[in-house]
Amino acid sequence: MLESPTPNDLMAAPFVAARDVFGRGNVDGYIAVTRALIAAALAPAEPEATDAAVKLTYNLATNLWPGWEDAPELSGEHIAFGREAAALNVRLAEELHLPPQRRFNGYWASGAMALAASDTPAADRFFRHAQDMANEAAIPAMSKMVEGWLTFTRLAGGDRDAESELEPIAEALNSLSDDDRFYAGQFGPTRQALLS
Repeated sequence: MLESPTPNDLMAAPFVAARDVFGRGNVDGYIAVTRALIAAALAPAEPEATDAAVKLTYNLATNLWPGWEDAPELSGEHIAFGREAAALNVRLAEELHLPPQRRFNGYWASGAMALAASDTPAADRFFRHAQDMANEAAIPAMSKMVEGWLTFTRLAGGDRDAESELEPIAEALNSLSDDDRFYAGQFGPTRQALLS
C-alpha cells in the first residue's frame, strides 16, 4: 500500500514537473500535476500540509507568468489558472496568519497574473497590498520592487510617461544585494512581455 505523501514530498514533485514546463513546454501537464498536489496538501487540513499548499500555489502562479525570459507559450486559460493559484495562495496565507513577508508573495503573484490578463485595476490593487506587506515586513527592497511593478501597471494602462520611472527604480535595486539585482533583472523581460 502506498503511503500518503509528506509535505516535503509534495514540495519536491512540482519542481520535477516544472522542468517539463520550461524544458518541453508541457504546461497543461504541469498544471494538472500541481493542482493534484495542492488538493493532496489541502486534504488533511493540517497547518504543515496547508503551508505546503501555499508554496505550491505560489510556484504554480509564478511559473505561469508570461514575462519570464524562458516562459513557455501560454494561453489565456493558463493565465486564468495562474490567477486562480495566486488567489488561493493569498487566501491560505491569510488563513494561516503567515508573516507579512510570506503574504507578500501571493499579493505580488496576484498582481503579476492580473497584469498578464490585462486587468490593470486588479493588478494595481494587488501590488498595493504587496507593498503594504513589504512595508510591514520592513523590507525596503521588496517595496522598491513593487514600485517597479506598479509602474509597469501604469505603463500597461497606457501611461507612456511611466517608462522613464523604471530605470531609477532598477538602479536603486541594483545598488543593493544580489537578490535585489534579481528583482531589477525581471524588469527587462517584463517590459518586453507587456509591450509585445
